[in-house]
Amino acid sequence: FLVPPSEKVYVVDDDPEILSVLSQTLRRSGLAAQMYDSCKLFLSAYDAERPGCILLDISMPEMDGMQLLDVLNKKSNQTPVIFLTGTATVGAAVEALKCGAVDFIEKPYRAAGLIESVRNALVLDKERRNQRGALEDVTRRYEKLTAREKEVMFWMAEGKANEVIAGILDISSRTVEIYRKNIYDKLEASSVAEIVKMKLLLEE
Repeated sequence: FLVPPSEKVYVVDDDPEILSVLSQTLRRSGLAAQMYDSCKLFLSAYDAERPGCILLDISMPEMDGMQLLDVLNKKSNQTPVIFLTGTATVGAAVEALKCGAVDFIEKPYRAAGLIESVRNALVLDKERRNQRGALEDVTRRYEKLTAREKEVMFWMAEGKANEVIAGILDISSRTVEIYRKNIYDKLEASSVAEIVKMKLLLEE
């Protein structure tokens, strides 16, 4: 499992010994890691566009892990967060997962389990970024449509024939045909199935 140079595991923990051990564990597994000894230091360097995942200690002074997750959520963070804790409770784990964390690992952790969780988080991060990229691309094409073309697209995606769309919008079938051609061109689509997929993506 080779990690592209741009992907990193961002570790936030106030214990220098834990940071050192985690750094060695991650790097021995071929994972690039960046260490931070406080949430504020991490936030000062945070960039939502950086691919990777965040390993986050839940109990820290000044700002704890849950508070940092709350800040990240308000920034519409998509980077997967894994919590590490030496004082785990079921309630804390449930709250963390409800707030968007993808995993909750107790210290002392098993290296193999930690690495598996991190790799799963990196795969999830890539999937989220690909999906966001696809949505941005479809949105860009969709915004090329006029208001009327968007109406026709909606009914096309609903499987309505030209004659039916013409009746619904009180226009001629010939006009619907012209709109359909424009829609295919602007959306760069070659079938109704593609248009349906685009519509579903826009509605997510």
